[in-house]
Amino acid sequence: MYGQDKTGMNVAIQIAFTLLLLLEGRKGDVLERIEALEKYRSRYLHHPGAGRSNLFIRILLQLPKSNFQTPVFRQKIEPLLQELSAAPHRPANQQYELEIIPYETLTGLLLEFLVRGGG
Repeated sequence: MYGQDKTGMNVAIQIAFTLLLLLEGRKGDVLERIEALEKYRSRYLHHPGAGRSNLFIRILLQLPKSNFQTPVFRQKIEPLLQELSAAPHRPANQQYELEIIPYETLTGLLLEFLVRGGG
């Protein structure tokens, strides 16, 4: 992973890479990246400053669990979206996680992609 991730960019880079693979239609690779994100989340994202990244990775985990089907995915992520909207935003110079695009926005774009048949 990105050095020792002292800038908080590792999570953002891994999420961006996963979403890029999804846009390219590489579902097999997406599944591998989501699995890798889950391992990363369970190993390294236990500190309080990583709450939003932790929640967004949990949202991504619902993609394969819903078989990339929009209605099922939307239903599975609803409680996580509520938690995400209640979770405090951290400033861009935060130590633990860097949220380049707000996770709520990314989730909305992900849903739009699935609705358009990207799933």
